[in-house]
Amino acid sequence: MPSSGLGDPARRDLRTTHGPGAADNDGDTDHRIPLVIRWSAWPRWTCRLQYNVHGNYYNGKCKYASEGSVTRSDTAKSRPRGGLADKRRAILTGALTVFARDGYTRASIDAIAAEAGVSTRTVYNHFTDKAELFQSVIQESANRAAEAQIAVIDRHFHKITDLEQDLIEFGIAWATPMTAEHAKHFALVRQINADAGHIPKEAIDAWQQAGPQRVRRELADRIRQLADRGLLRGDDPERTAIHLVLLVSDVEPSYSAITPTEEEITEMVTAGVRAFLHGHARDS
Repeated sequence: MPSSGLGDPARRDLRTTHGPGAADNDGDTDHRIPLVIRWSAWPRWTCRLQYNVHGNYYNGKCKYASEGSVTRSDTAKSRPRGGLADKRRAILTGALTVFARDGYTRASIDAIAAEAGVSTRTVYNHFTDKAELFQSVIQESANRAAEAQIAVIDRHFHKITDLEQDLIEFGIAWATPMTAEHAKHFALVRQINADAGHIPKEAIDAWQQAGPQRVRRELADRIRQLADRGLLRGDDPERTAIHLVLLVSDVEPSYSAITPTEEEITEMVTAGVRAFLHGHARDS
């Protein structure tokens, strides 16, 4: 939709009953709310735009002639309704989107507020600064992703009967891209890897504790159980867990932006599990 510049000849100003110097229903002047309403028209669009008395755009609604009404604001986002919890949730959700897209350094509070549909003041009412917001985002996101990964571990290590085949099935589930629900988290992780030198250490530590370290401990416990059964060597279960994950995680690390096919995942995981067992299986 065209922007509403001040020189737009199609726009005209209206004072409403809530505007400065406007008359209310009783004919009295109401100076309470400094709001100016401007109506603008473009081909097939009719817009009701709200400005404050300083001429700054505040909000608006537009109607498209053939598709009904749409609501627009300066952020193109609906403002969250409800109490503080709803606004905090909107901020965290919007911040995850912006941090995953732009990284820590390039992300701005203005962009996060716009994505969340709140004001920058509202963001600062909930979080002291960008560093605190980032730490909250990555910690919460890592917790959710860790829960999903631990569920995969539980499902496939619950009962190991054929070590090679069961590990291959685990590896395929592990290497298969997770649902869209977690896609932003792993996009954020890629941004962290590229931007680590500029991210506060406290945020990195919080991410590691909530996500990777927690998952690694869970997998190491399952590796230890297999070692106790005499199926794997038990020298260092945590390092063994790292080896297994690395061997089944990437088709080709240098092409990590390309989503592998199911056939490629199966081939990669099968080869990875066999290499893992070659180094870690207990001699029979």
